[in-house]
Amino acid sequence: MKINKNPEDNYKIEEAIKFLVLSVEKTGTNPKPVITHSIRVAFRLDFYGYGMDVILAALLHDLLEDTVTSLEEIEDKFGKTVSELVSASTFNKEIEDKEERYKTSFDKALQSGRNALVIRAADLLDNSFYYSLVDDQKVYNHLLGKLSYFLKTAKNKIGKEKIYKDLDGRLKILKKK
Repeated sequence: MKINKNPEDNYKIEEAIKFLVLSVEKTGTNPKPVITHSIRVAFRLDFYGYGMDVILAALLHDLLEDTVTSLEEIEDKFGKTVSELVSASTFNKEIEDKEERYKTSFDKALQSGRNALVIRAADLLDNSFYYSLVDDQKVYNHLLGKLSYFLKTAKNKIGKEKIYKDLDGRLKILKKK
């Protein structure tokens, strides 16, 4: 991990981690390890050299999906740019069809731009390390299709970036299994 030498940035990161932990503890609905996942996503992006708004949004990217935290709360605490990135990294729970849900979500990130796409890429990459727990081949194929769609969608905007290349490499490994 890159060592962030700016004390002010480290305080912002700590505030976001505290907010994440408190939100998940109070109203978290996902049985998966959301806190450690969010920290890994953010620190990967920090390591790759992305800016503070991206790191903060990566820490908070699952709050709208997995807690009752509102976008307004995020904006009040971390600013409009962070809240917009979190929003662009969140799927619409009202879309029931899983394929339509992820496609709509990735298209939304594409419209938002590079920073939203790198957060989604880091999120997908981290989640992909849990694919080995999937026993159902249909579900596994759905997950691979999700990764393929994202890579195709994001290629023109972030195809040359390390996070994209790492995700693409991970998909190639997963397809061999």
